[in-house]
Amino acid sequence: MIVEKDELKDCWQEQMRAIDCKYFVIKADDLFNSISNDQALEFSNMLADYNDYREKNLGKGINRYFVANRDEFPQLADAHEFINFLNYCIENHLDEFKNRIKDV
Repeated sequence: MIVEKDELKDCWQEQMRAIDCKYFVIKADDLFNSISNDQALEFSNMLADYNDYREKNLGKGINRYFVANRDEFPQLADAHEFINFLNYCIENHLDEFKNRIKDV
């Protein structure tokens, strides 16, 4: 699909909404190994603009997420099981959570 430059953001947003996708998760090492220094500078500027927008327009700081790679938790079939696992750990205190993570 060919998209005009001024329509690109709208196209991305439309496609992301169509698959109910709210986030980008990119492994930093892979990203920085795949781009040039000029692209890394551009990416840094984009992140700075994004963080400025969040602070000035939304009153929010930098996002902080926990991300679990599904390859690292093959015993959990889907997001629902992962959420249940986290809830179980929280309900049964942090020590139990630490012990269970060691088994993974």
